[in-house]
Amino acid sequence: MNQQKPTDLLQNRISSIFSPASFRDPGLWGILLVQIVMNGFFLSKRTLWVDEAYSAILARRSIAEIHRSLRFDAGPPLYYDLLHIWRYLFGESEWALRSLSLFMAVFTTLGVYLAARRFWNRRAGLFAACFAAFTPLSAAYALEARNYTLFAAFSLAFGVSLIRFIRQGGRRTLIVCALSALALVYVHNMGWFIGLAGGLSALLFLRDRKRWLALLLSGFAVVLFYLPWVPTLLAQMDNTDRTIDWVRNFWSPWAIVNSFSSFIPGGYTLAYLQLPAFPYGMQAVNALLFVIIFLLSAVSTVREKDRCAAMIFVLLSGGLLGPYLYSLWAAPVYLAGRTDYGVFPFLCLIMGFGLSRIHWRHVRSAFLILFLLQASIVNGKFLLHDDPFSERDGILYLQRQAKSGDVILCTGLTRPSFEYALRSKDVVFLSYPRDMEDHLAHLSESWYYKNLDLLQEAEAVLREAAQKTPPDSNLWVIYSRRKINEPLYDLIDGGRLGSAVGSISIPRLGLRKLSEPLFLLRVNPNREK
Repeated sequence: MNQQKPTDLLQNRISSIFSPASFRDPGLWGILLVQIVMNGFFLSKRTLWVDEAYSAILARRSIAEIHRSLRFDAGPPLYYDLLHIWRYLFGESEWALRSLSLFMAVFTTLGVYLAARRFWNRRAGLFAACFAAFTPLSAAYALEARNYTLFAAFSLAFGVSLIRFIRQGGRRTLIVCALSALALVYVHNMGWFIGLAGGLSALLFLRDRKRWLALLLSGFAVVLFYLPWVPTLLAQMDNTDRTIDWVRNFWSPWAIVNSFSSFIPGGYTLAYLQLPAFPYGMQAVNALLFVIIFLLSAVSTVREKDRCAAMIFVLLSGGLLGPYLYSLWAAPVYLAGRTDYGVFPFLCLIMGFGLSRIHWRHVRSAFLILFLLQASIVNGKFLLHDDPFSERDGILYLQRQAKSGDVILCTGLTRPSFEYALRSKDVVFLSYPRDMEDHLAHLSESWYYKNLDLLQEAEAVLREAAQKTPPDSNLWVIYSRRKINEPLYDLIDGGRLGSAVGSISIPRLGLRKLSEPLFLLRVNPNREK
């Protein structure tokens, strides 16, 4: 009886990754259907918060304008370019804009299943798909008009195509790998760390010199096609102090631990996501269970000499350690539960692999049931709860009260949500500080305290508002009681450049990103020069 060599067997499994049998799996379609229904029903439940509304505003501009605007951002343009095209196809409602993220999340779940099934078996594929679809952090990002699910999808495409090329070569596979890598670094700056981890994987596992040279040349091609973006990247770095310097406040030496916790139901997440967290004792027990599966996956990788699993471990580890070490030695760029999301598909694959290696069916079932139960609790609370602070009530008020010609002066980060929601109104938007016009969703207040005379800035913006407000129109100020806004409020309260006709405080009106209350001031501007 002829036996296939292990390498031939592995190549056959990888080459059949998109076989029709994989797509006929009822378990897969059940998972995808639940993911689509669960998230699709809630796509428009909440108003777009600051970062999402910023995405929507950028997507309305031309491609050239998007790229110019990103000089004051912190990331590449591909997501905004795709969203620009997406809105032409599906509109710019909250549901339409967020549906791109859901589409990429479903694509990632499908890709995780196909990869795990062909690398190992159907059971590993279903387990990995469950983690990809129902982990609360994944569900949260599937509902956001941001680039995170696109980041994860291209990370997975790059990783799988790289593994396939290392194992069996192929020109088409190399082209897919190179294009995925290029898309990856044009979606998120953290993509470079995943790309470097891929290079390390090739160093460790690729023995064919011709393939090595081809892969190296494709890497040079990726760098070459990235060069046009470098001037904008350098401009972003120059503007870091007044845009994303706040990241330093969220950096922690425990970032990698927090990353693993954020991928577990009820674990650590950034406050603005508003995902419910379990008590610390329960988080510790959950973490222990996941660590056991993770270690079992590592042991199985070594014992079975499974190169696919080994390469996924390298991609996962490099994608986390790279930005962690950069943050430790240079400038903080690593945010657990956010910029680490690109490695999430690799963790799903590792967990699916480890769980599939448990021989006791009841143990596997118990772990999966526990995961799904906890994920359902967290996802249910997240999807059904109302935001304690939201721009929605203020938006509804201005939709009724604001009229054509009115001027709306937004302080700090308040502008994006209101500008998006009131896009059909013929109103004029201004920002305080004025240069917030250039970076609507990024604000490092400490930079303004050091580099700007805030009283002069408040005087200038109120004079501009007075000039642009017609006599029979209103000037609205969206205000929060932050230190940076005090000069503006003092000028209005003192009547020097305007006087408040009315102050509107709506119970749940607030800025979601900072969980702080907002106020609407209707101001009678002093039009004297």
